[in-house]
Amino acid sequence: MEEDKILKKHVKEINKAFKTYDIKNYDTLSVYGDSFPINKLAKDLKVKDSRSPKKAMENSLLPDQLRKSGIKVNQEEEEFLKQRLPYINYYRLSVFRFFTEENNNSLTRMYEIYEFDNYLRREIWNFLTTIEITIKTTLAYSISLKYKNDFLEEIENGEKFEALCYIDPIIYKKKETKNLPEMLSNYASLMLDKQDKDPSIKHHVEYYSGNIPFWVIVEHLTLGNIVTFLYKLDRPYRKNWVRTSGFKIKDEWIIQWVDTIRQLRNTCAHTARIYGRKFNYNPHLTDDIRNNIQPSYDDESFEKLKHTLFGAFCVIKEFYQTLPVNEQASWNTFLTDLSSKISYMDINLYYIGFPDNWLALLKV
Repeated sequence: MEEDKILKKHVKEINKAFKTYDIKNYDTLSVYGDSFPINKLAKDLKVKDSRSPKKAMENSLLPDQLRKSGIKVNQEEEEFLKQRLPYINYYRLSVFRFFTEENNNSLTRMYEIYEFDNYLRREIWNFLTTIEITIKTTLAYSISLKYKNDFLEEIENGEKFEALCYIDPIIYKKKETKNLPEMLSNYASLMLDKQDKDPSIKHHVEYYSGNIPFWVIVEHLTLGNIVTFLYKLDRPYRKNWVRTSGFKIKDEWIIQWVDTIRQLRNTCAHTARIYGRKFNYNPHLTDDIRNNIQPSYDDESFEKLKHTLFGAFCVIKEFYQTLPVNEQASWNTFLTDLSSKISYMDINLYYIGFPDNWLALLKV
């Protein structure tokens, strides 16, 4: 008896709209997903051992575990730790031992750096949400109004609608038109899921036959959605958005900048560590930063700098330079407060990628 011929597809591959699979030579389509234990996939990882899974430890034993890892814990600190561990995961806290100094590797110092990381995440969040709102607002109106100006006659004749500009393939790169159905399907799914919950979507379903304006849709997109949209967007529309937003940069930089904001935003939203992190973003930094940074960096070191918190702060500064004066003042006040906290807590600038003259470079 012949075995069934099975076509195997990963769920990430098959869970896409408007994709066809030829299964006439197969008896079964099998959809599989990832499972545990996870396999080593990252190229820079090396399998160094094959130990048994770790055992759960009582909180009372964890101070000794920290001592074994090289952190000094006195009796007072041990009591402090026991009060905190029921509410702070040991692995969330203990990673900060790697950022203590040889001559100051106490639990108090480790917890101080942990609190500095929390401070950064809380404060940054406010600025990132302001930028996200700005991105969505300016993008929606820039594209809608350019589309209106480009097709004024067709719009006046009722042949086109600026509210539905995002559906028209003409605003996208020609090479991307084949991928539009999948992207628009994702947008439609977002709207369908919220049609009875969000008043703005409900209104357009009830009164406008489900035709949702771009300026409504954009409020429901993630920054990841927007990065994809910008990548597919035809250059004249992207250039117009950059220009009308007040940036004096090459328009292709904006995709990297939005992606930088996205990654830092998601890091903050998921309460992940910022201090000492190497980020995957790679923003283009302006000549003003490159030419005035102190001490001077060679090209390789400057490239590495882009993947630090400082790289993202340079992008935040650029967005804030386009915002009202009161918003700029908030950013500058935060930087001044941050400078005081760094001095008071004796924070190592290396772990956040800050150069010596970071304050002068980042103020608006």
